[in-house]
Amino acid sequence: MRADGERDLLGEGIKPEGIEHSVEIDIARPGQPPITVEYPESRFSDFKALRELCETRAGTGGDGVPVELMRVNIRKAMPKPALAKKPVQGSDSAHALKGTRNVAWGSSNGEAKLFRWESLQPGNCVNGCAVLEGASSTYFVPEGWTLVVDEYGNAKLSRG
Repeated sequence: MRADGERDLLGEGIKPEGIEHSVEIDIARPGQPPITVEYPESRFSDFKALRELCETRAGTGGDGVPVELMRVNIRKAMPKPALAKKPVQGSDSAHALKGTRNVAWGSSNGEAKLFRWESLQPGNCVNGCAVLEGASSTYFVPEGWTLVVDEYGNAKLSRG
């Protein structure tokens, strides 16, 4: 199970250096909820001690332990990415305007301004009716609504 866990990490592009292993064993008890016994990696080679710990926790007094489930946990400290905060550029979004296109809904004249999503900068404002085309998504801003890009590149849509 340990080798399978490390292989799974490698499959996710995570190098296994610095990982910590532990085992959790759920011990079945008739008529009662199972007990979970945690066992650290530093004691993996001492099977006798693991058995004694499980028997003590289960209260079986050396008569064996009914194991319900065994898990190997793998933990690794990973750096947490920081969000890149960009300075606000102003509300003018004209630099991202691509043209116009016909729309069937959300516009009194049936036309929407067309913007390139990736060209919008923090602080830019887009008043609807507008369509923002991106590499992986398309966003619609109906007439009477405004979209503002924040300093993290998120869009906030509000009426008015």
